[in-house]
Amino acid sequence: MLRRFLQSSVIMILVFVFIVFITPVLAHPAPPPPPETSFPPVPVPSPAPSPYGYDEEDPGGNSQALGGMDTKNGMIALGDTDTDPELRFNDGISWEGIDVDFYPTGIEWSGNEDTVIFVSDNENNKVFRGDNLSSDGTVWIEIGSPGSELGQFIDPHGMFSHQTDALYVVDTGNNRIQFWNGVEWMPFESPQYSEYMIDICMWGDTTYITDNSQNCIYYKTPEEQGWNVIIDPTYINYPSYMDIDDKGNIYFMSWVVYPDGARKNIVKFRDGNFSVYVETGSGPGFINNETTSEEISLTEYNGLVYSDSSTSMLYREKCGMNELGSLTVNGEEVPLIPSETNYQVMLDFTVEECEIEASPLCSYGSVEGAGTYSLEYGSNIIILTSFSEAGIPLDYIIDITRDPSSDHRLSQILIDGTPMEGFDPEINEYNDISFPAGKESILIEAAAANPGALVLGSGNIQLSEGENKILLTVISENTRNIQYYLLNVTRETSDPQPSQTPTPSSPSPTQSPEPSPSPSSSASPSASPSASPAASPLASPSASPAASPSASPSQQAEQSKSPSPSPSGFEELEVPINFDPTEPPPLDRTPTPKPMGWTPNPFQEDSEREMDEEMAEFEKKKTMRIISYAGIAVLAAGAGVGLNVLLRKKKKKSNQ
Repeated sequence: MLRRFLQSSVIMILVFVFIVFITPVLAHPAPPPPPETSFPPVPVPSPAPSPYGYDEEDPGGNSQALGGMDTKNGMIALGDTDTDPELRFNDGISWEGIDVDFYPTGIEWSGNEDTVIFVSDNENNKVFRGDNLSSDGTVWIEIGSPGSELGQFIDPHGMFSHQTDALYVVDTGNNRIQFWNGVEWMPFESPQYSEYMIDICMWGDTTYITDNSQNCIYYKTPEEQGWNVIIDPTYINYPSYMDIDDKGNIYFMSWVVYPDGARKNIVKFRDGNFSVYVETGSGPGFINNETTSEEISLTEYNGLVYSDSSTSMLYREKCGMNELGSLTVNGEEVPLIPSETNYQVMLDFTVEECEIEASPLCSYGSVEGAGTYSLEYGSNIIILTSFSEAGIPLDYIIDITRDPSSDHRLSQILIDGTPMEGFDPEINEYNDISFPAGKESILIEAAAANPGALVLGSGNIQLSEGENKILLTVISENTRNIQYYLLNVTRETSDPQPSQTPTPSSPSPTQSPEPSPSPSSSASPSASPSASPAASPLASPSASPAASPSASPSQQAEQSKSPSPSPSGFEELEVPINFDPTEPPPLDRTPTPKPMGWTPNPFQEDSEREMDEEMAEFEKKKTMRIISYAGIAVLAAGAGVGLNVLLRKKKKKSNQ
């Protein structure tokens, strides 16, 4: 029994071990051994070089001992820390040198004054201010001395000035920042854990400081209690000098880690994004890979400027701005609007030419198309092309509009190609212009003093015998002035046709002629002179239908009432006796009658029909509302009566 019990126990133990230990091992095999320890791969830095290229400048002197540098309004100041130190500056044309008795380690132009410059000397632990910067008249004042008290420095480096006599200096040896207000030095809050600060810059109210030992950039605003830190093991390693453009882009010198090792680059940083702006190499757009710490700065157009001691050269990023900086037309400045390239300038009609002057926004750019132009009346399109230093063009379209002339005078009148004698633009009416009877038409040509004016009434004019009034109208180019010229032209009458001599026994002029069915009665001597237009010596035979021998007296009467057509086929207008050619004719304000067969607009009938239907529908709805309100009032009154009856019954029952 005991043996069976032990055997059963052993079997149960083996089954338990198999289920608990062996089965999981078979179901999940052992993992492979861990790989050898390795570091993550180094990312390749992102290059973003300048799109405009660089200009190479030789500042002269000993460029292998370059110190601080700063730029302002096209000028570059550069320190030469050789055994014979000097301050070199470029006025945009050539380099000049100023001998100094200190080592210009850091340089900073005054914020608001072009002739004031600050210089730090880390060899002698001093800070200087220079007034009236020039090659022969600069006055240097020592404003910082060696030591550890306020206004004293040990190994001063970078500086920053944003207004006159406001200077921030990195006191590297004392591990602090000092501020000078033009009168005295004051302490400035410094990062708590900084070790070796190099440079300081400000953008808006934010302060930035590079720390060469802590491999970081500190920044803070006045409202913040402590300093924030920008770190990146790829882009920020031993950062030194830096500068900030007006858009907030930070440029700083740093050692950038590549997969094959670290290299000295100029890095651009904005909103958490890093990129390599200047790579390691030689020549424009590159920086040497030596351990020297070159200064960098930014121009007024946000172009980078940096020195390279290995090539003894200064490299300035070319200006990419191709906008105009100023534009004047005949001495009057034209306000320029950003991103606007079309401008219109109005000039008086008396201005016959204009002088255009233009300058580029960037002092290194150029402008083509400026000069003196002759103007026509109306619009004159002039194109100016502004080039950036890198050669990128931008066209400006200038519309010089010569104001339409108000001149409404004639300069000349030609009659049949011959200038009219005695013509004066200031005289509006001319008489004693006569032609023989055989002259049936004349050619009138009128030239306006302003070619843009409109002349009406000229051309081939048909002449009637006797007096002819020809009216020339001149409308100024601006349509605001009208001038009239009246020519009184006389065409001599032809020899009159022989007429019957009335006998002495003819009726008196007051007696009306008796109608006669005979055709010859129209030529009877008894006819009234007023009824015989054909007998007038001033009338043309072609214009006397009443003298037709075949017309009856009634027809002659009708013909005498109807006007005679002019030889040109148009009705001749009679000029009033009191006509004044300097005054415009009165306007005919008689309403125009509706033509025969006129019918109203069908759309108007539809709209009126729709309006009637809407009014009917409105009245119907109004009636229904009144009925509804009346019904509600009746129901309310009935409910009130019913409630009153119930209350009375209840009261009566309670009284019983």
